[in-house]
Amino acid sequence: MIFTCIDIYNNKDHIELGDYLSTNRATTILDRDNKKLSLSYIDHWNPFPKPLGSFSPFLIQALIVSEDKRFHSHYGVDVLAKARAIIYNLKSLSFSQGGTTLSEQVVRILIDSPKSVWNRWVQSWLSLILESRYTKDEILEFYINQVPFSSNRRGFTQAANLYFGRDIETLNKSEMLALIVMLRAPSRFDLRKNDLVNGRAKLLASKLSFEYSDLSISTIQDIDMPEVPINSIVDFIRSQSKILNGKVRSTLDSSIQAELSAIVRQRITSLKRKGASHGAAMVVDHTTGEILAMVSENGEFNSFGYNTSLIPRQPGSTLKPFLYAAYFMQGGRPHHMIDDSPVSSVIAGGIHEVKNYSHNYYGELSTREALANSLNVPAIRTVRALGEDVLFELLTKAGVTLPKPASYYGEGLALGNAEISLFEMMQIYTCLANRGQCIGLKIDSALAPRSQTKWKLFDTEVADMILDILSDPKARVKEFGDYRFSHQVAVKTGTSTDYRDAWAFAINRKYLIGTWFGDLESKAMDEVTGSFAALPVVRTMIESLSLDDGPGVFSLSKRLYRDQWCAPKVNGCELTDELFVVGEDRQDSVDSVNDVFEMIPNASYLHLAIDPRIPKEKQVLKFDTSSLNQVNWSVNGRPVGSMKSFDFSLRPGTYEISAYDPSHSAEAKVKVYVHD
Repeated sequence: MIFTCIDIYNNKDHIELGDYLSTNRATTILDRDNKKLSLSYIDHWNPFPKPLGSFSPFLIQALIVSEDKRFHSHYGVDVLAKARAIIYNLKSLSFSQGGTTLSEQVVRILIDSPKSVWNRWVQSWLSLILESRYTKDEILEFYINQVPFSSNRRGFTQAANLYFGRDIETLNKSEMLALIVMLRAPSRFDLRKNDLVNGRAKLLASKLSFEYSDLSISTIQDIDMPEVPINSIVDFIRSQSKILNGKVRSTLDSSIQAELSAIVRQRITSLKRKGASHGAAMVVDHTTGEILAMVSENGEFNSFGYNTSLIPRQPGSTLKPFLYAAYFMQGGRPHHMIDDSPVSSVIAGGIHEVKNYSHNYYGELSTREALANSLNVPAIRTVRALGEDVLFELLTKAGVTLPKPASYYGEGLALGNAEISLFEMMQIYTCLANRGQCIGLKIDSALAPRSQTKWKLFDTEVADMILDILSDPKARVKEFGDYRFSHQVAVKTGTSTDYRDAWAFAINRKYLIGTWFGDLESKAMDEVTGSFAALPVVRTMIESLSLDDGPGVFSLSKRLYRDQWCAPKVNGCELTDELFVVGEDRQDSVDSVNDVFEMIPNASYLHLAIDPRIPKEKQVLKFDTSSLNQVNWSVNGRPVGSMKSFDFSLRPGTYEISAYDPSHSAEAKVKVYVHD
């Protein structure tokens, strides 16, 4: 009895029906064209339970007669049925009868344990707990909605669609009895394979004084509803939608949803060997903010697990377009030159060398090339010129939730060190795709356009310049090669530190597509990048979506014009096409990112430690500045000379190192703590 009490105690918390009753669930989710969205059935629960009152009284009566005729009089265990089953099993030397009640079967559904005498014994006691917590109607409602059938179907509603291709409300009495009979042995009594069910159904019909009509196999087999997987996004749809008459009409396009789901599933299958076991993807009509597809794959295809579109992950380089948008808002332009040469960054007082993904440096190049090739060094130089708060504030204004202050992320925000969900990334990319005008994403068709939140993030000219850069195949050739689409598509990829996240976004005149691949346990993947894992998905989808409004070319603000520009190079200049703002000087502005005076490494403080393995005379840290001129260096206020760079010999102590550029009257300082 002690072991019985232990098992009961360990399992009592599982005796909960609340999440699976109709009061907590919507009944039907429709797509934008009022087509019913079905489910992929590889899961443990039916997510659309119906109220008990919506089922036929005949079905309920027949179920009780068949499975538990004293259901309304016992308290969870039918003692008479148990005794009869024991006597029968002893006489027949078998274990063919159990005398289980509907309440015991509900416990068995809730606690999926191996079939054994001991587990049956414990489940009988747990059924008493079930009956003490819930009414008979609640127990019966759960059973009718969640009892397992074949082919991973749960409940009579799914079974009716499986075997008859119709809703449960349309079945006749013979069809209802057939479903009840199949509960005993779904694999043996399968209307798609044989007619054994007819004999059992006739016996049940006689108990109900009803004349059963044999069902034909040929009219039943291979009937089922097409699957449009929405399992893991069901709760999100409900939370964002109004339920009208038990139905939710979403903005989803069932054909796009099915296509995207198949592509993501196939991609994960091919990437699993490299450690990418989870994924998410979305398609949005950025002109309306409507979500046309939302796919979440979280390990077991189409299970009701996490909605991976809502889980924050590090976005890598996918934030760079918004960094340069902030730069353009302050006067920067695509033709302005920026230095792509080695630069150091400081993290927690330590020195970290910033590198481009390819480990190549290209020297002086245009902002267009810096963004198109997703170079890290120019991004760090740009964020230093703008200030750390600028990008942070822009992302916040776009609707991104950043739980820490700007100082927490520092300049690393430009390289994607924050955690942002795919849903929020799609929101901010919608602002870009919609030419600087943000529109709140929606998945509820009942939400009127006038009710959607709208706001301006940046000027139309700024958005047009960014989209032009991201859709320029010539500009990105240094890092990505000659990568082209059949029409004008702006594309951006991203990869987080240690290959934990792979992203890609693609934009044309109508659609925005975004995708993420990774592992929800934040395990590093095997060199899986955004270009390798995610880009093929967005490319396939955006090429398959047709444009109804003419050629796929981005609009261009009347304040912008395209002209030839001679980009400065080591040996003269290179003639290229470039965008310019009407009425502006075409030369680099005085606020160019290269004109900011800063010390390299750039930090307010440094914590350094002496390495006992290295001779003292060789323990030197080189300081430089962004200036091309010689500058005046000093340590703790004492001048040490005028030179381009300064070699600081490490000795234990606290120091303030200062660099002063007399040509610009600019000074930079850093506090250095040297430890033994």
